[in-house]
Amino acid sequence: MPDFVNPLKERLAAGDPVLGSWIWFTDPCSAEMMAQAGFDWLLIDLEHSHIGPASLRNIIMAVDRYECAPIVRTKVGDIDSIKVSLDAGAMGVIIPQINTPEEAQWAVTHTKYAPLGKRGIGAMRATSYGTRWDEYLSQANEQILTIVQIEDRQAVDNLPHILSTPGLDGIFVGAFDLSQSMGILPGQTDPRLDATIDQVIDAARSRDLIVGACVTWDNVDSLVSKGVTLPIIGADVEFMFETARACTKKWRKAREKVSVQAAGSHE
Repeated sequence: MPDFVNPLKERLAAGDPVLGSWIWFTDPCSAEMMAQAGFDWLLIDLEHSHIGPASLRNIIMAVDRYECAPIVRTKVGDIDSIKVSLDAGAMGVIIPQINTPEEAQWAVTHTKYAPLGKRGIGAMRATSYGTRWDEYLSQANEQILTIVQIEDRQAVDNLPHILSTPGLDGIFVGAFDLSQSMGILPGQTDPRLDATIDQVIDAARSRDLIVGACVTWDNVDSLVSKGVTLPIIGADVEFMFETARACTKKWRKAREKVSVQAAGSHE
């Protein structure tokens, strides 16, 4: 039987940091360009975007053309979004708002086949439309990433129990929501938040679990050195907006220069 292998998981197991970015646009061309740009993985966001099942499938198909792993952040507490993501061929899911060991077990239950869970069997695209049933069903539990998002003070309090969930591959730190739950304005620098994030990273790495987090160019080296191997930076919408804004700023600056020169020539 040929192996069904998740290259991203292999690299993570070797301790290699892999760079990702967010996908919020519904058009698969956006995701295709992001994959072609060289990201190791892309996080397709169902929680805060308008991406629906048909768009999701097309985005995953576009990303699959490149050496880039499609990962999906599902909707909160939504079994169907987990199911359609994995059936469409996602190589893993990040499940938001997991605050208790019971919720962590729920996440594993619905991402793993028996005996670890009870994921429904209907993975048409993931099984190459039924031509690779045996290969996929026998190896999906090992290869598909199940990651839960730690983004609330309650989750931090329950962290040892959450991390001990059988079948859990890793955690993703949701710094903005975590800061909000701690009474800290999202985006504000606060030593309490930094200490809590360090605590979460240390606890997960002590159990050899994958750790993901949003990063910037200012903190990526620091977070990777602490154990973040699934860093994510920017987003399709952010890159488009920032590039467009830089272009218009450059244009206006150039026009102002021309206007000043023109005014000087008439003096």
